[in-house]
Amino acid sequence: MDYFKATEAYLYNYKSLKVYIENIDFELKEEPTGLSGISYEEEKTGKTFRITSTVENEVVAREKAMQYLNREKNIALYAIKKIDKGIESLSSLEKRILNLKYFSDEKLSWRQIGEIVRYNPDHCRKKVRTDAINKLAVSLFGIAATKIPTFDPLLTQKNAV
Repeated sequence: MDYFKATEAYLYNYKSLKVYIENIDFELKEEPTGLSGISYEEEKTGKTFRITSTVENEVVAREKAMQYLNREKNIALYAIKKIDKGIESLSSLEKRILNLKYFSDEKLSWRQIGEIVRYNPDHCRKKVRTDAINKLAVSLFGIAATKIPTFDPLLTQKNAV
């Protein structure tokens, strides 16, 4: 997995994730429509005499949809919280550059960003941005994003025996 590109995709979609969460909240609060009272005249029975209720089926389907939406919301909230915590660990320059590039309402060029922060645009793009995204990648994806071989004490103990 390319953790750098994945992290950058999260940054580009950060605002959209927040809107997605708001939309899910709206859907979860919306009252179900189309449910009616039960009428046994329309209900079908099989050889087992099990009654299949249209209303019950609709309620079960609605409950499954709500569970799905809650799960989606929790995944999006988790991603937002991880991004926010990762951003807290960045330097003020890294935060400022990421805010200008990924979170501003205007689409700014690296030249414009460089002028605003008073640094060379190439330095902003190649060094500061890269370092910040690599730091965020670790906060999002863990040690796998460090590109450092992992130390697994269990494997070391097995090999020593």
